[in-house]
Amino acid sequence: KEDVEQIIGLYDGGVARFDDCVKRVVDQLKATGQYENTIILVTSDHGDDLFEPNCTFGHGLCFNGGDQNNNIPAVFRIPGMESKSRTVPKIVRSIDFAPTILDLCGIKPDPRMEGVSLRPYLEEKVEDMGLAFFGETSYLFCKRYIPGEKPRYIPPMDSTTAIDETFNTNFVLKDKYQKLVLETKERVIRTERWKLVFTPGEDSNILRLYDLKNDPHCERNVALQYPEIFAAMERQLMLWMRERKESRVPDIFPKGEPPSPPPPTT
Repeated sequence: KEDVEQIIGLYDGGVARFDDCVKRVVDQLKATGQYENTIILVTSDHGDDLFEPNCTFGHGLCFNGGDQNNNIPAVFRIPGMESKSRTVPKIVRSIDFAPTILDLCGIKPDPRMEGVSLRPYLEEKVEDMGLAFFGETSYLFCKRYIPGEKPRYIPPMDSTTAIDETFNTNFVLKDKYQKLVLETKERVIRTERWKLVFTPGEDSNILRLYDLKNDPHCERNVALQYPEIFAAMERQLMLWMRERKESRVPDIFPKGEPPSPPPPTT
């Protein structure tokens, strides 16, 4: 308990330090007269596990045990839109940030970009853009563990990487593990309520469906209870993996989300 409290305290201290740094940047923008002509986006690369159920202390580790690894800040400050200040409690993705900033600057996005502009949310023109989140990760610092399953094995970081003296002594992936890293990637697709996690397994692919409304820490696989949801989510996840085709909720559930089955009897 004391170790957990210490680690959470260090994390809180890091967040406080980050807040101080943001203030310094904002103060400098104001001092140089650039604040009223600058779009500010506060975000991060990933979240952290802090000993929530079904996880320990992870750093962008995987898609188990809730969404604390995947939920990142998305705080926009846009000149001229201060009066529209609000929180949008909907899914947006990091792939949407670049198209949004380009749109706000009057620049067309590169056609290769997979995301969309969030300007309709910022200008309060729509209530729901129907966005779905796709994520992938290959984490080499520790072994992936799923109760009752056998994920495909990849050696840890000390075996798969080496220090490259010609590249500022950075860790680099050894050539012989390049293919295996791609083959063992874990992937996920998530809507407001549902999350489907794909993990390459030793015997077969491992697919787990979670009902975030009733199980926010993703402790119960409900694929058998919701076969229609599972099939729709799997279809779109595979499409995104194969063709890099961004999905929307209407793509996943074109006829609307199937009704929930009755609770099991005892």
